[in-house]
Amino acid sequence: MFGEVTVTKAVDGLGTSGLCTSQLSFITPDPFYAVRAAEVVLSGVSGAGKYYIDSRSKSGGAVTVTCLDRMAFTDEEFPFSDLDEAVPDDVPIGTVMELIVKTVGELSGYGGIPSWFGTYPKEELEGVTCADILTKISEACCGVFYITNDCSLQFLGYGLSSGTAYADAHTALDIGCDFTAAGLKCIDGQGNVITRGNASRKYDSINISSEFMSDEACAEIWGRAEGHTHTAFSCQRCRLDIIPPTGGVIEFAGSGAYRAGSVTASISRAGIFAEVSNPDPSSSEIGVRGRNLRELDGKMSYGRRGTAIYTKYQGVIYEEEE
Repeated sequence: MFGEVTVTKAVDGLGTSGLCTSQLSFITPDPFYAVRAAEVVLSGVSGAGKYYIDSRSKSGGAVTVTCLDRMAFTDEEFPFSDLDEAVPDDVPIGTVMELIVKTVGELSGYGGIPSWFGTYPKEELEGVTCADILTKISEACCGVFYITNDCSLQFLGYGLSSGTAYADAHTALDIGCDFTAAGLKCIDGQGNVITRGNASRKYDSINISSEFMSDEACAEIWGRAEGHTHTAFSCQRCRLDIIPPTGGVIEFAGSGAYRAGSVTASISRAGIFAEVSNPDPSSSEIGVRGRNLRELDGKMSYGRRGTAIYTKYQGVIYEEEE
């Protein structure tokens, strides 16, 4: 016996980097017996993959169970010692991904990584997690990683779709702003700048800084991004035929097709009913900062240290000592 079954999938922002973890939650009567991190499968629900118990809480004779898909297991250290000594300093990406799949476990494989991303520096594979490596790949290739229904680790590039779901009934769509990149600016490991389109304005261009960047990489990414429009919208309630894949498109009867950046689906005998949305391109047009700067934001610690104050927009401010 169980109820209040909810599946959540979401892509952060425009979907230009990161790892997407899907969540399943439900309520069941106490007592609830299951081993730690037990596998949970939603039988008879199209689009539902495997999940694993992450937490459980008991109140009023009911147990609330929260589960995550296999992406939650990527926070494991990469098995650097498993690399053969004969492996070159530039490790083939296939070798890296196979070891990640083996470490994460229960994955059927991987796919979607652009052909130009051929190798990964051996020295950067030691002392990092699988999630760290996947994040760097996603940042360089401009896209996100997610887990498919058949438990495959898949890369979804910006500008591409992972599949389609259909909504035969829905509330009125609230359509927001659009974003179409006018240009792409790429900076490689030596500081060389490669551009496509008109990348002179940061507020309507995509910015990537990565040691893996090249002219071939920039061309492939621009081939996906050019002409792709990110449309913000929200739908308070719709009836779906399947649970949409992460980063998929929903065709709304009589209202067009839109990318579903965020999906919260409630599942019952009556069907799959969901709240769907796609986020606004940016909260600040002036503050649309390149992904290379956002990466530094995550590594930089702001605040007061001694007589120096480290700030995000004003640099380092020094105060006179007492």
